[in-house]
Amino acid sequence: MEEADGSAKKARLLLPNGHVKQEEVGEYHAAGGGDDGGAVVPAEAGYGSRVELAVKIDMSVLHCPLCTLPFKPPVFQCNKGGHLACGGCVALLPGGQCRACEDGGGFFHPCPALDAIVSSTKMACPHAGCPTYVPYHEAADHRSACPHAPCACTEPGCGFVGAPHALAGHLADLHSVPVRTVQYGRVNQVPVSAPQQL
Repeated sequence: MEEADGSAKKARLLLPNGHVKQEEVGEYHAAGGGDDGGAVVPAEAGYGSRVELAVKIDMSVLHCPLCTLPFKPPVFQCNKGGHLACGGCVALLPGGQCRACEDGGGFFHPCPALDAIVSSTKMACPHAGCPTYVPYHEAADHRSACPHAPCACTEPGCGFVGAPHALAGHLADLHSVPVRTVQYGRVNQVPVSAPQQL
C-alpha cells in the first residue's frame, strides 16, 4: 500500500506514556495476515478509545477455582502465590487467608486488572433472534430472563419447545387454546364463559 506521494503507509499506535509507535504496513499485514500474530491499530484509535477484539479464552480462567462459579467483580488475588478467588469465597475464608499456598497462606487483596477483564468479557446470547451481548458472569441471569428464550408447551404430554411467538400459534393450532393479543398500558376485554350449573 503506498500513498499518493509514493511513501509507504504507516500505522500509528499511541502508547500510554504519550509516545507514538509507527511501523510500515504492507497490504498483507493491513488485512490482518502475517505470521507475527500482531494487529494493526488504526491511527484514530488513541489512548482511551474503545476498540473491541473478538478472542477465544479458556472458560476456566473466568471461574473461581474454589466455588467454580463465574468471577464477577470484585475478584481477589493472593499476595503470596497469586491464587484467585471470588468475593464470596474470600468472605468465607478465616481471616481472608489463602489455603492454596503450601507454606502458610497469603492474604487476598482486590485485583483491579482481572476485574477489568471480567467486566469486559462479553458473550452473545445463545437464543435465536436475541442480539444481546452480556458480560459472561451475567449470562445465566440473561438466559433465564431473555424474551427470546424457548418456551415449552403447557399441555400435558406435549413436547413442543419453541420461540415465544411460535408457542402461541402452536397452542391455537394444535390444542385449540384461545389465544388473544394483550396490549400493556391499555384496557383489555377478555370474554370469559359463565360456569355451568351442575
